[in-house]
Amino acid sequence: MKKRVLETEGRAAVPTDLSDSSKPALMVGLRWFGFRRLELFHAFDPPYRGLVDVKAAYDTQFEESAVEKCRAFVRAWQARMLCL
Repeated sequence: MKKRVLETEGRAAVPTDLSDSSKPALMVGLRWFGFRRLELFHAFDPPYRGLVDVKAAYDTQFEESAVEKCRAFVRAWQARMLCL
């Protein structure tokens, strides 16, 4: 079995929890790599997931919300970077 190397050239990941304290990491990533090469990594655990019966629907709802929050987070910083 051959081990495959993950192709990472030209990409940079910036972890975020979408808080104000994570914004400096995004700013550094944007300055160094720009939007074309930057990947935003946001992991989350939906609250009260263990208490719901239909976990797939619950997860989908939180995923859609998290994706929209990530988009808004990036749009805000994209606008800010254009002003600098």
